Parts: sequence; C-alpha cells; structure tokens
Amino acid sequence: MKYRNFKLGVILVIWGVLGLGLLSPATAGVASPPAPQNKAKKSKYQVFAWNDLGMHCYDKDFSVFSLLPPFNVVHSQVIHRAKKPKILDNTQAQVFYAAQADAQGSINRTSVGKTNFWDFISALFGVSRPLDMGILGACMPGTSNTPQPLGFDANYKWFSATGIPLTNLDDNQQTNCFPLMNIQASDQVRGRLRSSLDIVVPASSEMNCASCHETAAYADGVNTFSDASPPPRIGPDGSGLLTEESFSRNSDPQIRFRENILILHDALSGTNLWSQYNPGAGQTGQPILCAQCHYSKALDLAGNNQPTGDQVGHLYLSRAIHKHHGTAWDTGGGMGGGVYTVPIPGEGVTQCYYCHPGNDTQCLRSVMAGVVDDQGNHLIQCQSCHGNLLAVAGFTPDLGVGGIVDPNADPATLVVNLTTTGAQRRPWMDMPKCQSCHTGDALSHLGPNLVGLQAYDSADPAATPFTAVNPRFAETPGQIYRFSQTHGGIACEACHGSPHAEWPARDPNSNDNLAAKQIQGYPGKIMECGPCHGRGLPPGLKGPHGLHNVNDPKWMWAHGSFYKKDGTACQACHGLDLKGTVLSKTGADRNLKNYGGKISVAGGTQIGCVLCHGQKYAGKQ
Repeated sequence: MKYRNFKLGVILVIWGVLGLGLLSPATAGVASPPAPQNKAKKSKYQVFAWNDLGMHCYDKDFSVFSLLPPFNVVHSQVIHRAKKPKILDNTQAQVFYAAQADAQGSINRTSVGKTNFWDFISALFGVSRPLDMGILGACMPGTSNTPQPLGFDANYKWFSATGIPLTNLDDNQQTNCFPLMNIQASDQVRGRLRSSLDIVVPASSEMNCASCHETAAYADGVNTFSDASPPPRIGPDGSGLLTEESFSRNSDPQIRFRENILILHDALSGTNLWSQYNPGAGQTGQPILCAQCHYSKALDLAGNNQPTGDQVGHLYLSRAIHKHHGTAWDTGGGMGGGVYTVPIPGEGVTQCYYCHPGNDTQCLRSVMAGVVDDQGNHLIQCQSCHGNLLAVAGFTPDLGVGGIVDPNADPATLVVNLTTTGAQRRPWMDMPKCQSCHTGDALSHLGPNLVGLQAYDSADPAATPFTAVNPRFAETPGQIYRFSQTHGGIACEACHGSPHAEWPARDPNSNDNLAAKQIQGYPGKIMECGPCHGRGLPPGLKGPHGLHNVNDPKWMWAHGSFYKKDGTACQACHGLDLKGTVLSKTGADRNLKNYGGKISVAGGTQIGCVLCHGQKYAGKQ
C-alpha cells in the first residue's frame, strides 16, 4: 500500500492554508493575544462561537490503525452591536481561544502525555508536528495557556481554528469529553478585549470496537458477542480458516481488538494489512490509515472531494463501515449452518453507541434528546434523523435471500438512491435537514404535527430527508445545517448550537448550556435581540425566521398594531386560534406587562393572546 499520494496532498494543503493565514498557529501583523478571560464582558461587541459538529471522535491508540486523529474545529463570529449590527472581519477584529476551567475545576490546556498520536503522525499522515500541534497547524494552548489564533474565512464570514488536537483527558488526566475553551474577540489595532465566550470543544475516544472485536478468550462469559473468534471466518477464496487461535493475544486490550480487526479485514477482503503492520522479525511495520483506501470527507485534507489514488474503486469509509455492520454475512462455516449475523445489536442510541461516543459520553445530548412521551420514552433517536445503518451506508436492506449477502452479487444492485437526487447518499454531505421535521409554521407545514419526530418516510430505504414546502426553518439552499447562515450572514449554529448539542442541551447544568447563558442569560436557542442589536431596536417582524422582538417592553405595547395590519403573521407562530403553539413557547420565566398590570409566565409556556386578553381573541381567523 502506497502512502505517497495521500501524504503529498496533506503537505500541499498545509502549505496552502498556512500561506493564506487561515489556520496558522501564529498570525503575522496582529497585536499580542490577550490574557485568558474567565467570562464574556459586556460591551458594544458580542462574540459568538461554537464547535462545528457537537462531538469529535478520535482513536484512543494510533499504533495499529487510525480512523480519526484528534481534530477539533471551532468557528466564531464577532458582532458590533447596534440597531444595524455588523459582522466584523479580520481587518476589524482578531479572535483567540484558550483553555477555561469549568465549574468542576476541569481544564484542558495540553494534549501532551494523553495520546500516542504524535508517535505515529508521520507514518499515518506524512507530516511531522511538534507536540500539541495538529495536522493543519492549530495548537493546544499548552501548559502556559497561551491564547491561540483563529484565522478568518471570508466565504462564511467567520473565524476558524481547524484541527485542534484536543483529547478527552483534562490536565489531571480525568476524562472530560466536554471541556471549555474561552473564545476572545479583540480589537485588531490595539488588541483590547472586546468580548469573550466560554464554549464546549468536545472530544471523545469512546469507540467501543472491543464490544464485538475482542478475542473470545478474553471476553466476559462464554463467546460473548464477539466477531473476532469463534465462529470461524474464511477468506473470500474459501481458504484461510480463522479459528480462535488465529486472533490476537496481545496483553493490551486496546491493541488486541485493533489487531483482530486487521486480521478480519484481510480474511474478508483479501488484503494484506497484517503483513504491513507486522511484517516479521527484523522489519519495521507501520500503522494503517483507513482513509488511505476508503475515502472520507472528514479526512479529505487536500480538498479533492472524491476518491483518488488507492481510494479509487473502494467504498467510501462511512459506506464500508455502516454497510458491513448492518449486514448479515455468510461466513462459510460459522454457527447456524454457515450464517453469522454481523448487524450491531440494539435499537436507537444503544445501537449507535457501540461505535459512536457512547454510553459514557452520551454524544446525543441536544434539546431533541429530551423529547419524551408520558411514559418517559425518548421519542427522538439517532435513527430519527439519520436512518438505520444501511440507510446511512446507502445500501438496501434486501441484500439477498433471508437478508444474507450473496458474495457474488453486483454491488451496484444493492445501492439505494435518495429520492431527491437519484444518487447514493454522500457521507458528510447528504445529511438530515432541520426543515425535514421543522417543516413550516402553524399556517403551512407538512404532516399532522407542527414539528415532526422523524426526518424521512419509514417506507424509504434510503431515508431521504423531507424537503419543506414552507422554507421558514429551512437551511441555506444547497448547504447543510453546520454551514448554513441567515439574518444577514449569522451562522445558524451561532444561535442554535452545534449538531447533537442544540440548545438547550438535555442537562440544564452541563457545560453545553454555558454559552447561551452568557449570551442571553438563560439556556436555549438565542431568542433575544439585545446581544446583537442592544436596546434600541424598534418593534418589528424582521428577526430570524420572521421573529419579533422577544422580551422587549416596546413590543408588548406595539404588537397590537402589527396584528391589525397582518394577523396571519401572528397566527404563523401563535396558532390559528391565537392560543399559542410550540413556536411561541417562552425560553425563560417572563414578567409580561399589560393594561391590567403584570403577568408572570413560566419558561416553556406557549404564549397566546388569551394569556392577557382572555377569550377576546381566541379563534380569530
């Protein structure tokens, strides 16, 4: 297996971004970074910041193979607060990140001594980096907690730090998958701090391959669900029977299951990964980069946007992993008359947490994770947005007689295509859509409910996300949520939070909710106009998604005139009967003023006209 082309691409893209100053660990011509700040300061500026994915996974060990390096991404926008606010660029502001202690005293300043990533970075990625520096040059703040710069991306009007090599171990070697970074926006000329914000920069190494790929001799109980040994496995040519003795006996469990995966890959696919990793006495082996042969958008560091070199002719990495682990395979000699079922057991997050972080990490922690029925059952699972394993892979569940793969089948006949594009799902690109559940307002939406609980038709094997006819809550056309912007260029994530951690996060006391509290005073999506507009914004309906001024006394006195001009604008969120809907829920406790005095309203209340006016406006059309 040749790594030259892949390594060259990595080196070229590093030269390119460092030359552009987008990801440089040091920014020329700017003032010295400010000292780390403990909290955001109130000023004429507001910094927004977020992690792009809501969770970044990385390998706990890099000596055998690597799926993902430590590679975190932070974006930030800086707003000059005014009636007509302005998004600042790198000629007007500079942005830095530094480690921040959370309420439990956990702080993560350095990754030194927490991972063996730098021992194998050259063999895997073809670059040499000092400790605490990531593949693309972004650095950890280090033991001195030196603030690190974010480069400016003019295409999205945000500052970015891409590839921060953060681990899930804090400086006391305690696991914390949700550490804080303090994002600091400073004046470009004098370097004076203008605004700061504490955000979660999440990372987890909880990929539980050992749950299935442990050697049976080491597994708890007798033949605990283990794909490593027995039942026997054979190679594609009918030879090379693998028994329990074929699998790893390494004393380190982190190494053992990884070696088993290489052995299984060789047996099933006819590759020679084991001989490259362990060539024999007197020879030096090398760890295997999975993306070397299986294209991954997450590791397309050269920006090819398609397979190249050794990747040509092989499945995308996401397709390969999800297809294999969602399929029943004929092992040619295993239990059940030659049939061994590989599909990962369980349902909902339980199934996904075998590979994605995880039972301990609890990656899915957004407001959606807290949607439950009267019995406390969670109504939104990972599959509610993404579909099942085979849908994510872009393959049909009908893989042959009895659901067992025919090894001679043409792979093209197993593909299922999205109904919207007529093509197979592209990992990291064809993602679930906000508008697939948030399909419109009270006047126009898909289905019987104002907010759906599943993003696709259950009868569609490709799990194609619905496209809303009413675009009130739709992403930017042609973009997925994490790249979408609205309201003059503000990123959707700036106000709603990161995917899998949208505000308010399930745990009200979690680090995830801290940024929203600092911006507007309470957890939840950013609804207040003040953080960007200050106090002088006149009443109106020009907020994101047609929102009016929230928690603004001026709106309380002016809203009647807006209703008289266009009552349907009110009904869109407050309902046809104006009694309130999920779109008119308060984000926090409110004290509303009316002609009779004050009305106290608890957070989560659906605001309707009847609250203040009685039944006078109920049922108005």
